[in-house]
Amino acid sequence: REIISAFDEHGDLGMFGGTAAAATAYRYQVLRDEGAAADIVAGARADLLRAIEAFHVVLSITGFPGGLARGVGHQDDVNESVYVPWPTSCPNAWERSDTWRESLDPALSDWVWRDNGSKDQLLGTALAMGAFWDAIADDPAIDASIKARLQADARALGHALMEPVEVVPGASLDLVIRDGTGCLTRFHDLNPREV
Repeated sequence: REIISAFDEHGDLGMFGGTAAAATAYRYQVLRDEGAAADIVAGARADLLRAIEAFHVVLSITGFPGGLARGVGHQDDVNESVYVPWPTSCPNAWERSDTWRESLDPALSDWVWRDNGSKDQLLGTALAMGAFWDAIADDPAIDASIKARLQADARALGHALMEPVEVVPGASLDLVIRDGTGCLTRFHDLNPREV
């Protein structure tokens, strides 16, 4: 904060965020497995653990198990002064725009999130989580609680995608992306049956 005056791009952490996080996991694996110096491996491990923590925030800040934030940021880093409260009913998915919201997870009260996650956010998240797991699954240097939380986050996301959700009155499908209190996002349609 002493040298950076503004932070940006945290409102749209899609595939590019997932790719960077996966690269962090792969870097750690290579350094660890190729026998790099202990301090270099420790630094790469710290970077990986920060990335895993950030993706936990993406998946828990919405307050909905398996809900997906489009982006996240600390309140001090987001150039928004007013966060819109969640509406009492779900907005029309196809008419939604992205909105910054306060955390719905009390443990993350100093964070804010951008709603209306889309397919590229989901793909980036899935890519990152798979790379995280590959890097830590058999690593004794990673605490078991971190492994368990990553599994729980992935399980919640998978279960949310398996649950049939009404996409139009009288028609429900699985493979739909939701956020907030379970509302459909604008680009929620992973299921090819939704036309």
